[in-house]
Amino acid sequence: MIIRLIFFVLTINCFSLNSNDIYSKLSPFAETIYDNLNENRQFNYDEYLIRTIDSTHYVSCLLISNTKLNNNFFDKYNLIKGASIKNYYSLKVPLENYLDFCKDRRLKYIQADEPVSLLLDNANQSTNFISANTQLRNSQFFESSGVVVGVIDIGFQLNHVMFKNSNGNTRIRKAWFQGTSSPTTPSKFNYGTEILPSDIGRFLFDTQYDSHGSHVAGIAAGSNFPNSDITGVASEADIILVSPNFYDTQLQATSQTDIVDGVAYIFDEASRLGKPCVINLSLGTQLGPHDGSALFDVMCAELQNSVAYGRSLVTAAGNDGERNITIKNNFSSSNDTLKTAFYLYNSNLTQYIDIWGKENSEICVSLGYSQGSNIIWDSNVFCTNKSGTQSGVITNSNSNLYNYTISQSPEEAINGKSRIFLQLNSRRNSDQVVALKITSDDEVILWNSLFGGSQGDYFYSFGKLDFTGGQNDFQIGEIGGNNEDFITVASYNTKNSFRSLNNNLVSLDQDLLDLSLFSSIGPNAESKMKPDITAPGSIVISALNGFDQSLDSNTIAGFDNSFSTSSYIGPQTGTSMSSPIVAGTVALMLRANPYLNQSEIKQILKETAYQDEFTGIINEAGTTNWGAGKLDSYKAVERAEELSDMIDLFPEILYTNPFDERLKVKFNLTPTTKNEYYLVDAMGKIKSNGNFDIDDENFQLEVNTTSLKSGVYFLRLVTDRFERTIPLIKLNDAINNNFYKF
Repeated sequence: MIIRLIFFVLTINCFSLNSNDIYSKLSPFAETIYDNLNENRQFNYDEYLIRTIDSTHYVSCLLISNTKLNNNFFDKYNLIKGASIKNYYSLKVPLENYLDFCKDRRLKYIQADEPVSLLLDNANQSTNFISANTQLRNSQFFESSGVVVGVIDIGFQLNHVMFKNSNGNTRIRKAWFQGTSSPTTPSKFNYGTEILPSDIGRFLFDTQYDSHGSHVAGIAAGSNFPNSDITGVASEADIILVSPNFYDTQLQATSQTDIVDGVAYIFDEASRLGKPCVINLSLGTQLGPHDGSALFDVMCAELQNSVAYGRSLVTAAGNDGERNITIKNNFSSSNDTLKTAFYLYNSNLTQYIDIWGKENSEICVSLGYSQGSNIIWDSNVFCTNKSGTQSGVITNSNSNLYNYTISQSPEEAINGKSRIFLQLNSRRNSDQVVALKITSDDEVILWNSLFGGSQGDYFYSFGKLDFTGGQNDFQIGEIGGNNEDFITVASYNTKNSFRSLNNNLVSLDQDLLDLSLFSSIGPNAESKMKPDITAPGSIVISALNGFDQSLDSNTIAGFDNSFSTSSYIGPQTGTSMSSPIVAGTVALMLRANPYLNQSEIKQILKETAYQDEFTGIINEAGTTNWGAGKLDSYKAVERAEELSDMIDLFPEILYTNPFDERLKVKFNLTPTTKNEYYLVDAMGKIKSNGNFDIDDENFQLEVNTTSLKSGVYFLRLVTDRFERTIPLIKLNDAINNNFYKF
């Protein structure tokens, strides 16, 4: 169990500024944990997502190393290894070793976990009664067997009828509950519980307080719900589920390391099954650079692109469309100060302000509070001319108002940008106004993020002429939403009323077929177009977790007891719902053409998207609210199948047989990045292996075989498109050097 300790508060005149070079490689959360431990302060473990495994407290981190890390490094700090690719790592550090770990010169950048929450909109009392197979623009779909749909989420009921086939057998190939302890951990990850189909009777659900994961998985890949037209998009696909560890004090928040590990786990399992795979991430946070450079984004993109084709990541755009959560400001000599304000809510949870500048720019921040119609500014100014963290409390003449911790970074290692990160906690029993004064020599963008990390809150001018209110652009959430290697999905409305199981009619005041009011708006912080596409998400009916204690007759749309399983369906709303519709469509595309890569999948989705009177005319670049337009699943799958006919999977191979001192092989180029050969003798011993050369759009292989004895050999050709084994004969004397067809 996570130990909760009292957050230590410094007085306004007592700071803990550290100028040690250590801070240049620590993220804001990593800095604060380091400071608290270094100064022997007590702090709230839950707030920093510190996890307890077998009585040991761990800080979960994503990191970039300066060199490849070996087992001696992991053993030195007693680390729990997670996913890794190139010089990117996900791991868990024992709290007792954290200080020494941060000082290790082999580490370039350490990002301690930041909260990531479910992207479920607040308007979940209404429903969009959508059967994703039949109520999109077209109704004819290809079969979806032979492909894996992965979902990383919270709130799974593993024995739900929508996760079974018509014979009552589960379609869940594996599940990983990361937050439980058991001996049956995944082979590559030494934590959590891996669940096989035969184990589902013992592990029916991951939590009794949420249904989000079941709902999302049901949309993407659910079977037909009995006696209804409710079915998922890829209703025959294999399913792999990952339930991350979550933290109730952060409003069901999870962490980036758990999600990265989940991505690696699902892709590995799909590869083991020999099937293409799409993973849906209906999760998000407003903490981060919003420019695609976040360490989470880069690491997941590497995992996706580590093979040439057959992998896809789909993510939700976010649900901040109605909130003015951002401010972008270009400073000049005539406008060198930005002032804004926001509400700090009465809560035990933390609120965040994340401020990002440009490369080689400086940011300075002052804090204030409202007193009547006036703003009282604190005398302290925090600038990015040095790294470190400072903590304090803002106090008026009567009482303490709020605590703050400010992290300053002249240059974040992930993108070279300056950054100031504020963590705020109220000390009052009522909401209060906090003021910010920002100066810079360049452009800044700031985000206001509520506790849990996924939802933003307003910036206000409060009618003051020299104050700036918030904007509703640059809202696309982190967890892949701003990165070009992800498919980012916005939401539009397909129905605005719902009748519950108890015959209660609930209506939603949103225009049919128009963009959902909650759907977050782009572009990303570098003005690159996001979202990519839009799909139905304004309250969708899908599977619910029957063990969820928050369910009631007003939120349930149907009930079934097939196969002795109590299964419910009901409505939920958010880009969490539009994202799995696209993910299910991508699964169908990969079933039709398993050789598509992520770039090709995204291009097809954009090219086949349609426009109407609500989207307006959309040019090739897309728009910041609709992306390329509305998803057309049928046309996307049809186009994927058309492209598969253009791939020459089994080219004509020319080679010398029998061969003498040289073996020569030639065949026409097929789209591939994998071009391996293995020459083995009759006993299976490898005599030569390596990669083909590519010359003039052909594969060329020439192997010196002078040292080989006469006899029978086998040449195995391995590419991304095919594998072929050819029997060959080696003679003592040369016959000729001409090419022959096999």
